[in-house]
Amino acid sequence: MVRYIPIDSGFALACSTSDLLELRWRHEGIVADFIDPTNDERLWRVQFDEVIAIRVIDEFYISTEEETPKEGLVAENFAYLVENRQFFRSQPELLRRDMDFRHYQFVTAWACLDVISHKLRRFGLPLRAAGNCR
Repeated sequence: MVRYIPIDSGFALACSTSDLLELRWRHEGIVADFIDPTNDERLWRVQFDEVIAIRVIDEFYISTEEETPKEGLVAENFAYLVENRQFFRSQPELLRRDMDFRHYQFVTAWACLDVISHKLRRFGLPLRAAGNCR
């Protein structure tokens, strides 16, 4: 069974209206900025260090990827810690045995971001106003 553990973001970002605006891969990790088109004055940033794998996939495909029962999904929730999903299980066994690696998933209306990493470094309110990013 796939288990979703909601991550409390501390801010209102509905998955049905949000989108992945920008993804930057750096030597030390990744930075992903998300936007809600109903409030395009703000960017929400997610940042990881020591990233092992990432995947950006259309939300339609994520819902059809596995037929197994799913537990813990919450309406309009944006961020999850995920257990036993195919994306994590498809990684090399050596990585999967390291219990420090975790699978994070960020769900938006148009794209889902999966990240396998040791730790979520930054997850919070925007650093700056986005202006009209669309």
